[in-house]
This record gives sequence, C-alpha cells and structure tokens, in this order.
Amino acid sequence: MAMENRYALLLKPGAHYDSGEDEGGRNSQDYAAFLLSKDGGGNKQKCLTVVDLVAKKRQDDKEYDRRLNIIEDHMWQYKQQERELKRLEGDIIKNQREVRRSLRDYENGKRMY
Repeated sequence: MAMENRYALLLKPGAHYDSGEDEGGRNSQDYAAFLLSKDGGGNKQKCLTVVDLVAKKRQDDKEYDRRLNIIEDHMWQYKQQERELKRLEGDIIKNQREVRRSLRDYENGKRMY
C-alpha cells in the first residue's frame, strides 16, 4: 500500500496494513493505539486532554502573574533608587553652592583687610 493510504486505514475498523513485510498481524486499531501510547509515534510526551490544557493554562497564568509582580517590584525599587539619587544630587548641589558662597565671602573679606 502507498504511504498516503496508511491513515485511511485507521478510519476503517478491522482493516489490515500490508507493507509487504511481516508486521506481526497488527490491525489499524492496534496501530492507532501504538501511536497514542507513550512509546509510539515519536511523541514521548503524553497526550494532553482538555482538562490538562486548562490546568496548564491556569498554571501558566499564575507563573505569568508571579513574574509580572517580580518585574513590577524591580521597577518600583529602581524608581525608589532614582528618587534617592536625585535627592542626594540635590543635596550635593546645595552644599556646593554653600561652599562657593563661603569661599567668595572669604576671598572678599581677605581683600578688605
């Protein structure tokens, strides 16, 4: 039989696949069961049902929310750090003005005497 007909055999109960080799008498239902099994079809992952998919979606949503909260926390901490740095920068500029003013007053007082 041709390769394109092998899936058509799965639809017919009791149909036999004859590849010209000794298949051990497997019928189409055995072949379908083999494909769905853990060892068959090259798919080592179990077949997911709707319930599994819904549970996985819920778990993925929880994981997404958890990661989003972590990112938001990091952003908030970064914003707080920036605010603190701005305050420190303002304090430094204020101190620089005071030092310059004191230096000017000192130099002006020195010239007078």
